[in-house]
Amino acid sequence: MLKFLLFLLITVFISACGVDTSSSPAESSGVVITDSDLIVSDPIDSNPVVEDPGTDNPGTSDPGTGNPGTDDPGTGNPGVNPDDSDFDTVNAIEDPNACNPNTYSFARDASYGGDENGANGADSTIIDGQGLVIRSEYLSQDYITTWVTLFHKSFPTTENLNLQGVTSYKMENVFYISYDLAWADKSISDIDNRVYIQSDKGEKPACYRLDLNNIDGSKLNAQKVYRKRL
Repeated sequence: MLKFLLFLLITVFISACGVDTSSSPAESSGVVITDSDLIVSDPIDSNPVVEDPGTDNPGTSDPGTGNPGTDDPGTGNPGVNPDDSDFDTVNAIEDPNACNPNTYSFARDASYGGDENGANGADSTIIDGQGLVIRSEYLSQDYITTWVTLFHKSFPTTENLNLQGVTSYKMENVFYISYDLAWADKSISDIDNRVYIQSDKGEKPACYRLDLNNIDGSKLNAQKVYRKRL
């Protein structure tokens, strides 16, 4: 009887210590991995590559000027030193022939001492045999100073003038010019219809380039120009 009880105890003990060789993956690892565990985040440094938050535009010459690399951004014409020209360079382009008395004939507006209301000290100057008229539109009580000068080439064939009529162009408060329509006639050879008008109302004279190439003067476009000091 004692041997039978001892045998029974040994059998129970061996059954309790048996090994189950079939197990699930979760049971074999002891760790459950979810998709969220595969995302690694760092809330402290979400954008580790930062250049330099102190400059809004790194790499520019001088972000404070708004126009880096220009000689004088205040002139309106980058790269131009106003001291290099006797003319006003603001919003002007360089033209070596700008208001140049060495290459163009020229005529000034006539002084006017009339008593009319709003008289501006200038009267129209008719350039004889050229079909051109120039007048200052600058209002002033100075009846002596001439304010505008017209630079022009000679019209090649004066017999073609006074046949087609005239038209005009006015820059408000600066100058008025009228011209014979023959200046815009492309059938007439050897016409150089480019003119320059100089205005002396500012600290420096301003020069405007005008091509008389349209029978409607209101459609002309004046370009402000300058030339370097001779």
